Amino acid sequence: MHRRATLLSDIGFHFHQDADFYLHTSSDFRPAGAGKCYSVPDREYVTGIKMSQVYAFSWKDDSGYWFDLINQYHGMGPFLVVVSIIATVLYFVTSSDSGSLVADLIANNGKESHVGQRVFWGITEGAKLRAGGQEGRTIRNMFLYTLSVPFVYPILWFGTYGGAAIRIYHRATFLSDMGFQLRQDADFYLHTSNDFRPAGADKCYSMPDRPNYDAAGSTSRTLK
Repeated sequence: MHRRATLLSDIGFHFHQDADFYLHTSSDFRPAGAGKCYSVPDREYVTGIKMSQVYAFSWKDDSGYWFDLINQYHGMGPFLVVVSIIATVLYFVTSSDSGSLVADLIANNGKESHVGQRVFWGITEGAKLRAGGQEGRTIRNMFLYTLSVPFVYPILWFGTYGGAAIRIYHRATFLSDMGFQLRQDADFYLHTSNDFRPAGADKCYSMPDRPNYDAAGSTSRTLK
């Protein structure tokens, strides 16, 4: 959205010698703290169509970028803002509740306690974060990022090789089905040699080569 607003400013300057030629003067659906707002020009034969304006993000209001983005939807901006605020509140409340539950269980040696004690831990955690200020939040984020680094490599490893294993399994199933449909034998492409056979693997199948047709054309072909 910011890039489109900048583009409209450049177009107005180059073609009309006025960077504010497409400036949106109405205050309807204008995000709070937004920079200059521009109307998207229509083609000459299009009339009466309501189009969302584009807004240049204001560097003075970096905390409001999300609302600037949501408010670009013409007529639905306020509704989406309310929905996003509710979703954000639910996310942080449930996350705080989970963290308070863990702290409560650790404090009670794994035994369940009264809900009021969990509320106490939640208030204590929030007060400590509030007392730390911006510097405290920065240190906390750095600690969490550093703590998460060791978990990145197992996730990447499982994602890469797990996906490869799934593809190999699907290819083996496909070869079994192809052998049954074309040769009436599900094990027609079965790999009988034990060379390079993974330990604990089930049936292994060989990838079929392209058929070599002789002069008489005796090899049967399947046409779709």
